[in-house]
Amino acid sequence: MTIDEAMPDLQWIDVLPGRKILLKGNHDYWWSSIGRVRGALPPSLRAVQNDIDEADGVTIAGARGWDMPAAGWCEDLEKDRKIYERERGRLRRSLEQAPAGRPIVAMMHYPPFVPAVEEFGFHDILKAFGVHAVVFRHYHGPDGAKVFQGTRDGIRYVFCAADSRDFCPVRLSID
Repeated sequence: MTIDEAMPDLQWIDVLPGRKILLKGNHDYWWSSIGRVRGALPPSLRAVQNDIDEADGVTIAGARGWDMPAAGWCEDLEKDRKIYERERGRLRRSLEQAPAGRPIVAMMHYPPFVPAVEEFGFHDILKAFGVHAVVFRHYHGPDGAKVFQGTRDGIRYVFCAADSRDFCPVRLSID
């Protein structure tokens, strides 16, 4: 619930090889303001939130995303639509910060689209900015089977919910 309570886990991640970049999920209650989080992170961990970072010549853009508003998916369709549109704008603003000529990896909490819905509202933005890969999570357990993994329009989609990966970090390479 607090950053102090999360610190043992963050320190465990810190000692793993490589640079690790974090993005807030919907159950990361310890994640308060981005400035406070960044100030508390161990040396090999970085955080993105509606902005970008860089790792080995690759731009990492981060935005939470949101489920597509649809009747039956939410209690307050208009409120959901506002959050959805806000998250589309945040993704766009994050990607606008990416320097030209570098590969781009987008990090999102929510899936950018689901196979049952042809256009989910984030894939079009990712495609317009030439994103190379997207890592995302949110679904757990058997729900993970619902998400698309693979390549669509030249963008590689990597589902990396911890329980779907046996709680092992995902190494992402850009080809």
